[in-house]
Amino acid sequence: MNPLSRLFQRRRLDRELAAEMREHLEENIQRNLDAGQSPADARANAHRQFGNPMLHVETSREAWGWTTIEQSFQDFGFALRMLRKTPVLTAAAVLALALGIGANTAMFSVVKAVLLASLPYPDPGQLVQVWETRKDGGLASVSGLNFRDWRDQNRSLRYLSSFGTDIEPLSGDFQPQRVRIGVVSKDFFTAMGVAPIRGHTFLPDEQKPGAAPTIILGYDLWHSLFASSEQVLGKTVRISGNAATIVGVMPLGFDFPQRSQVWLPSEITPDTSTRSAHNYKVIGRMNPGATLNTAQADMNTVGARLAREYADDRDRGIRVVSLHDQIAGPVKPALMILLGAVGFVLLIACVNVANLQIARASGRGREMAMRTALGAGRGRLFRQLIIENVVLSTLGGLTGLALAWWGTAVLRASIPASIPRVENIRVDEWVLAFTAGVSLLAGLLFGIFPALTASRADVNDTLKEGTAKSTFGPRQRLLGQVLVIGEIGIAMVLLIGAALLVESFWKLAHVNPGFVFSGLLTAEISWPSAQEDRVPVLSRQLLSDVRAIPGVEFAATTSVLPVQSQGPDGGFQIEGRPLPSNVHDYPWAWYRLVSTDYFQALRIPLERGRLFQENDDRGPQVAVVNEAFAKHFFPGRDALGQRIRFLGFDRKPQYMEIVGLVPDVRSLGLGLAPEPEVFADIGQHPRAYFTLVVKGPESTAARIRSVVAALSRDVPVTFHPMDQLVAQSIERQRFQAALLALFAALALVLASVGIYGVQSYMVDRRTNELGIRLALGARPRTVLWMILREGGRLIVTGVAVGVAGALALTRTLSSLLYGVTASDPATFLVISALLGAVALLACFAPARRAAAKDPVIALRYE
Repeated sequence: MNPLSRLFQRRRLDRELAAEMREHLEENIQRNLDAGQSPADARANAHRQFGNPMLHVETSREAWGWTTIEQSFQDFGFALRMLRKTPVLTAAAVLALALGIGANTAMFSVVKAVLLASLPYPDPGQLVQVWETRKDGGLASVSGLNFRDWRDQNRSLRYLSSFGTDIEPLSGDFQPQRVRIGVVSKDFFTAMGVAPIRGHTFLPDEQKPGAAPTIILGYDLWHSLFASSEQVLGKTVRISGNAATIVGVMPLGFDFPQRSQVWLPSEITPDTSTRSAHNYKVIGRMNPGATLNTAQADMNTVGARLAREYADDRDRGIRVVSLHDQIAGPVKPALMILLGAVGFVLLIACVNVANLQIARASGRGREMAMRTALGAGRGRLFRQLIIENVVLSTLGGLTGLALAWWGTAVLRASIPASIPRVENIRVDEWVLAFTAGVSLLAGLLFGIFPALTASRADVNDTLKEGTAKSTFGPRQRLLGQVLVIGEIGIAMVLLIGAALLVESFWKLAHVNPGFVFSGLLTAEISWPSAQEDRVPVLSRQLLSDVRAIPGVEFAATTSVLPVQSQGPDGGFQIEGRPLPSNVHDYPWAWYRLVSTDYFQALRIPLERGRLFQENDDRGPQVAVVNEAFAKHFFPGRDALGQRIRFLGFDRKPQYMEIVGLVPDVRSLGLGLAPEPEVFADIGQHPRAYFTLVVKGPESTAARIRSVVAALSRDVPVTFHPMDQLVAQSIERQRFQAALLALFAALALVLASVGIYGVQSYMVDRRTNELGIRLALGARPRTVLWMILREGGRLIVTGVAVGVAGALALTRTLSSLLYGVTASDPATFLVISALLGAVALLACFAPARRAAAKDPVIALRYE
C-alpha cells in the first residue's frame, strides 16, 4: 500500500474512532446529568473515562500533517448534510437569496453596459464633446464660425470636428428607406479613432465645396442592402434623390452620432450662416497629457477672446464634456436609483435569511453545547457556521444567476430605445464576478450575527435543560426583532419610492395634451432634394390625393409632431418694437409649419380669429399663435392683427400677420409646460421633410404608400399610429416606474414572509409558556391579542424607521417626478397603512395558531 493510501486509511479509522468515542461520551454525559450531577461534573467524569475524542483526532491530524484547510473541507461536507436535514428552511433561504441576487445581477448588467463600460473607441477617455453655453448656463449647439475659431485657436484639443444628423431617403437597387445620416467635417473619423473595414474615409478632394457627393456606409446597412458584398465600393446610390458614390464601410457597432448608418462630408456644401446660427455639435480628442480641467481652462480663454471680438458671443461660454458622460449622463440618475433599490431588495433577502439562520441556530443549541463540551473551540464553531452560510449563499447565487440570465433578456427587450447602448447588455465575465462577490457578501451579511450568537452557547445552561429543542433566549429574540424592524423599514422606503414614481407616471400619462391623438395615423415624408423646386406642387398634390382616399376625414402636414420632438425655435421681431442690442435678448418662441386641416385633425379648437385657409399660400404671410405667446408678448393687448417675423425663418424674413389664437398644447412633451409657440402656413414656407397626419381607417396606409410612389419613386414612407408616438414619449418614465414597482413588490413579499417566519418561530419557542397561560385560564382571544400586540409594536417601529428613511432618500427622486412631491403626505400615509396591514396579516396566522393550542399538548411540547 502506497503512503497516500495509508494516509487516507488512517484518516478514515481516526474518524470512525472519534465518532464512536463521541457517541459513548455523549451517552455518559447524559447519564451523569440524569444521576443529578452538575453539568461541569458530568462533563469532567465523562472525559476521565473516555478522554477527549476531538483532542485525539486533532493530535492524529497534527501527526499526519492535516491542516485547517482539510478541516474546512470537512466542515463543507457537514454543512451540506445539515442543510439537507432542514429542506424547507433551506429552500426558503435559497429562494429569498436567489431573488435578491438575481435581481441585482440583472440590474448590474444594465448599469455596466450603459454607465460603466468604456466607449468602443481607442482611448475613449480622451474623447470630448464641446458645447456653447447660454446665459442661464444651459448647453447649446455651436455656430459654424465659432467652431472654426475654436479649431484654430485652442491648444488642448486635436482633431476638432463638427457633426450633425438628419434623416433622408436612401434609394437605389433596393426598396427606398429612411436612414439617419451623419454629416461630418474633416478629422471626424480620426478623432473617433475608427477606420473603415472596406474602402477609406473621405479624401481631401472629396471634402471640397462642390465636390461630387460620396458616402460611407454603416455595417448594418451594408449587410442588409448589399449582402456584405465586396463590390459595394464605387456603387452609386441616391441620397434624397442625389447620386452619391460609396467609398467606405464602417466596422460593426460604429453608429456615432445617434445611430447613424450613412456619413456625408459637410464641406461639400459651404456654410454661409452667421455667428448667431447655432447648427452644429462638436467633438474632439484631448492632446496627450491634457485633462478635462486643462481643456476647459484652454477653451475658456478662447471663449473670452471671442466674446471681446464679437457681439454674438457675449453672454456665451464654452463647456467641455467627456463623451462618455455626454452619452450616459442623462440616464445615470434613474439607473443608479434603480440599482440602489434592487440593492435594498437583496438586503431584505439577507435579513430574512439571517432570521431563518437564527431560528436554525436556536434549534441547534444543544448540538453546539455538546460540541463545546467535547472540546471544540468557539472559533471552530464560528467557522463551521460561517461555512454553512457561505454554502447557502453559493446555492442562492447559482440559482440567482439562472434567474439573472432570464431577467437580463427581459430587461434588454423592454428597455426604451432612448437609453443608450442597450444592445451591449449581457451576462459577461464581469457580471459573473459581480454575482460571485454579491453571493459571498450576502453569506457574510446574513451569517455573521447568527454564527456569533450560536457560537456563544452557554454549555452549562443548555445541557442542564436536557431537551431536544433549546429555548429561544432573550438575545436571539432581540436580534430577530431588530432584523424585522429593519426589513420593514427598508420595504417602506422602497414602497414609497415606487408609489411616488407610479403616481407620477399615472399623472403624466393622463395629462391633457390639448389635442386628440386617438385614431390618427402619421407618415413621415421626405421629398428628394433633387426635386426641391417641385416641393410645393408635390406637397399640394399629395394632400389632394390623400384626402380623396375613401374614408379619410382629415389629412394635414406638419414640420414637427407634438410631443415627438421640440422642433425648431428662434428669435423674432415684433413690428413696431426695436430689437435689443444683444442678440440673446431677442424675443424667442418655438415655431411649427402646418397645413390647413391640422387643427381640425388634432381637434385643437379655435379661440378667436381664424385658422389657415387653402388660398393663404398665395397671399400675405399669416400665423396662428397659442395663448402662452399672446400672454407673454402682448399682455393686456389683443395679439390678433399684430405682425411678427422670425429672423432665421426664411432666407428673406417677412412679417406674418397673426390671424388666429388657439389654446396651449403640450407640444414640447407631456411633462413640460406650454411655451410661446407660433404656427405658420407650410404652404407659404415649403419644406421637403414633413409628417403627414391622417384621420381615417387602418387600410389607409397602403393607399397612401401608393399615392407617394406615384409622385416619387425615391420616397420611403414610415407609418406610426399617433397614440403609439405619444406612448413612446413617456416610455422611459413607464420603464422606471414599472421596474421600481416590481422591486418594491418583491421587497413587500420578502418582508411579509420574513415577518411571518419570525413570528411563527417565536410562537413555536413559546409553546410551553402559552400552554401554561391557557391552562391557568387565559382565553384564546387574550393570547391572540397578546401576540398581535407584540407584532404590532415591531410593525409600528419599522414603519416609523421607514418613513424617516424615505423622507431622507426619496429626495433623490425629485428630478424624476411629475405632479407629485418627494414628500407627498398622501403617499406616505397610504403606503404606511398598506405595509402595516400586510405585516399585521403576516402576524395574524401565527397568533391565531397560538390561540388555538390545546393546553395539554402545549404543556407536553418539551
